[in-house]
Amino acid sequence: MSEFSLWPSTHPSLIQRLRNRSDQESWRVFDGLYRPVLQVVARRFGLSAADADDLVQEIFAKVFPALAEFELDRERGRFRSWLKTIAIHALSDRRGMRRLSALDSGHEPAVEDPLEKVWDEEYRRHVLSFALSQVRQASKPKTWACFAECKLKGRPAAEVAASLGLKVDAVHQNVARTMNRLCKQCEDYEEEPGIPDMTPAGLEAF
Repeated sequence: MSEFSLWPSTHPSLIQRLRNRSDQESWRVFDGLYRPVLQVVARRFGLSAADADDLVQEIFAKVFPALAEFELDRERGRFRSWLKTIAIHALSDRRGMRRLSALDSGHEPAVEDPLEKVWDEEYRRHVLSFALSQVRQASKPKTWACFAECKLKGRPAAEVAASLGLKVDAVHQNVARTMNRLCKQCEDYEEEPGIPDMTPAGLEAF
């Protein structure tokens, strides 16, 4: 398997792939991407670990049957906005907060901070972390090292090239290739171009 062959240059989004109930790999990715986000948000708002797990199962039970009919409409909202609406409703119900508008609107939920703000922060942080882990797994060691040293640690390309025994042009090419794949991964999850800001707090594991 060649480097990055896990992702063809054009492919359906993760949500589109999930319409195929037999696509176990896409379901694994979905679970790995969204479960931790939901758990972290639930814990930050006072739920125990057990209650957070129950909440995630409750949310997934509502989301899974609807995925087959979910239509991406950028004017009405992205999947993550739809999921956020469901999650905030469920968490609000658990915490005895006021009930919000209908879940199937597809619009951003009409709630005040901090709940919505925490969701956005955790979602974008985890999208980047998850995308980085997927790209790293599919990268050759030197390709990833070029990216990690230059983009994550801020080292000059010439210094990285010398330490890895590569030409400076090769380092730049490896960084560009990895950035391109990272962008594609984030687009797959975020349903929009670009990648979240690579802040130090979100990159400690890399």
